[in-house]
Amino acid sequence: MTRTAEALEANPYIPVAPTIKQLLFLSLPHFEAFYGGAGGGGKSEALLMAALMYVEEPGYAAILFRRTFTDLALENSLMDRAASWLTRTDAQWSERDKRWTFPKGATLTFGYLDSPRDWRRYDSAEFQFVGFDEASQFRPRDMNALIQRVRRPKDARVPLRVRYASNPGGEAHDFLLKRFVEPKEPHPQRAFVPALLEDNPYLDRESYEATLERIRELDEVLYQQRRYGVWITDDGDSIFRREWFAGRYDASNRGVHNAVVARYIFWDTAFKEGEERDYSACVVAELSSDYTLYVREVGAWRLEFPDLVGYMEDIAARHNQDRKLRGIVVEDVGAGTSAIQTLREASRWVAPYIQAFRVRGKKTERAREASVWARRGMVKLPAPSPEVSWLHDFEEQLFAFPITEHDDMTDAFVMSILYLRHYLAEGWRARAGTQVA
Repeated sequence: MTRTAEALEANPYIPVAPTIKQLLFLSLPHFEAFYGGAGGGGKSEALLMAALMYVEEPGYAAILFRRTFTDLALENSLMDRAASWLTRTDAQWSERDKRWTFPKGATLTFGYLDSPRDWRRYDSAEFQFVGFDEASQFRPRDMNALIQRVRRPKDARVPLRVRYASNPGGEAHDFLLKRFVEPKEPHPQRAFVPALLEDNPYLDRESYEATLERIRELDEVLYQQRRYGVWITDDGDSIFRREWFAGRYDASNRGVHNAVVARYIFWDTAFKEGEERDYSACVVAELSSDYTLYVREVGAWRLEFPDLVGYMEDIAARHNQDRKLRGIVVEDVGAGTSAIQTLREASRWVAPYIQAFRVRGKKTERAREASVWARRGMVKLPAPSPEVSWLHDFEEQLFAFPITEHDDMTDAFVMSILYLRHYLAEGWRARAGTQVA
C-alpha cells in the first residue's frame, strides 16, 4: 500500500476507497493536475477526496468551485456529497458561509464563479487547495485569477495544489487541452490523468451507457466526449470558417494599398490592474472602393495604462503616413473610456480621430452577425509571409472562437466589421446610392 493510500485509509473524513485511477491522481505531487475524460470516471469524487486529504492539519484551507450556485446545490453534487460524508463526523457546517470547519481549524469551502466578477470575492483569501469541478464550464481567466490565491504560511506543512476535473467540451475546452492534454512542451508542475467509464467499478455501467446512447442520437461529438473522453470539437461550433478567407491578398502589393479609401484602427482595451490583466487587442482595417475590408494588422498585448495610451499613439502614427487614417475606434467601456478621455485631452493630433463605440449583445451573437461579411467574401486576410508575423496567432484564435482561451483579437475584429457595416449603411443613404469616391 502506498503512503497516499495509507493516509486516505486513516482519514476519518473520506469514507470510500479510491479507485486505482483516483489513487494515481491523489498521489501526484504536481502543483496543478487534471483528472479528466469520459463521463462516469469518478472525477467529482476524486476532487472531493483531494480537498479532504489534509483537513487534519491546523490552518489548512481548501475550496471547491462549480460554475454556478445551482450546480453546487444539485442533488449528488459536490456539496451534497460532502454533506453525506461529513454530517456524522466532528466537522461543523456553516450554511451561511458554505463551509465545513474541522477540529484543528482546517476548512473546506464551496464557491461558484457565475458572473465575470465573482472571483473578486476571494481577492484577500488564501488557500492551499483550489479545485474546479466540471472545469471546462469555467471561464479560463477566472480559473487563472483563483490560482493566484494559492499560497501558505511559511511554516505550513501541506502542499500547494490546484486540481481540475472535467469532461471535454465547454468554454474552457481549449484551455484544458493546451494546458494538460496536448501541451506544446511538458510542464514539470502539471499532470494529466485520463479517466474512462471502465475506471470506475462503483458505477452502474449498463444504465449509464444507455443514457449515453440517447445522447448519441442527438450529438455524436458530445457522445464521443462523454463516452471515450475524446478531446475533439465540432467544427460546426466555429463561427468563422477558414474557407471563407481563401482569397488572400499579397501584403507586399502596393496596388492593393493604393485602392484604400479609408483606414480605421479598432481597440478592445480589456484591461485590469496587476498580474491578472487581460490583453488589449488592436485591429487595423482598410476599406476599399468596392467595399472590401482588408485586415492589415492585428496584435494583442498585456499593457499597463500609460503603455496602452503610448501604443495607441504609435500605431496610429505608423498607419497614417499616407493620411488615409479616418478613425481610431475604441470600445467605450472600462479602460477604453479612460483611454478615450486621455487621448482627447493629451494628444492634439490624435484627438480628432478618436471615436467611442459601444458594442451590444453577447459576444457570440455579435460574432455571428459579423460573420455574414466574411461568409460573403467581403473580408480579406493577407497571405502568410514574414511581413505578417501576427497572422498565425490571429487565425488560431479566430477559427477556434468561441472555444478558445483568449478572444481579445476576435473581439476587436468583430468590432471592426460591425462598425464599418454601420458606416457604410449610413454613408450609402447619405450618398443617395452612389459608390465611395
